[in-house]
Amino acid sequence: MGLGLIRYCRALIKADGNLASPVQSWMDLRLASPYAHEDDSVRYVTTSTGYLIHRLTGETRDTRANYVGPWPMDPDTLDWYEDGD
Repeated sequence: MGLGLIRYCRALIKADGNLASPVQSWMDLRLASPYAHEDDSVRYVTTSTGYLIHRLTGETRDTRANYVGPWPMDPDTLDWYEDGD
C-alpha cells in the first residue's frame, strides 16, 4: 500500500491520537503563523503525514522535509526558530 499527501498541511492531534480540529491546508493563511495553544486538548502539532504515521504506527515521527516552508523553521539548519524571530 502507498500513501501520498500534500506537504505542509498542519494537523493538531489530541493525546488519544484523534484530530483536535480539521487539518489545515497548506493554502491556509494560519500556517504562516506559529501555532499557539488555543486548545488544551492538543498534544502534538505535526503535518498530515505525521498524523497518518501516528495513526498507523502510534509513533510521533515525521520527516523534517515536510516542515520547511510555511512552518517556523530555518531552512538552512532545519532548527525551529526561537520565539520572536
